[in-house]
Amino acid sequence: MTLARSASIGLLLLLSACQRAPAPGMTRDSAATARVVDSAPPDTPLLDLDDGTEVWLTAGRVGRGPTGAPCLERGIQLRKGPLRMSVPLLYTSQLPVVIRGRLVASLSTNCVSGDDYAIDPRTAQPTKLERPGR
Repeated sequence: MTLARSASIGLLLLLSACQRAPAPGMTRDSAATARVVDSAPPDTPLLDLDDGTEVWLTAGRVGRGPTGAPCLERGIQLRKGPLRMSVPLLYTSQLPVVIRGRLVASLSTNCVSGDDYAIDPRTAQPTKLERPGR
């Protein structure tokens, strides 16, 4: 093995062992949050509704779970032709689904899924679904 090749392998091993340190003034928690935001996927198409409306996951917010670990809670956007409507105040950490012909998403707060909401594909307005027995 040549000296240059040995040096290259050594440098690669050294770099792979390094962990990105927080920037000055950042805590480890804020660095973890920054990694979650940096790794956020781009807008993601999920499904097409019967009326031609496309359901997309979009940028959202960073939440903190019960253990303090950050997670990404994404927004939902409905697209039909040139029209784009964001579902207001509904961030989710689970994929929306169609149940009995209705688009349904779970509201996520601090990385925990809570109440389910039906989303009107014409207006993008969410309506809380009542659970049986409440």
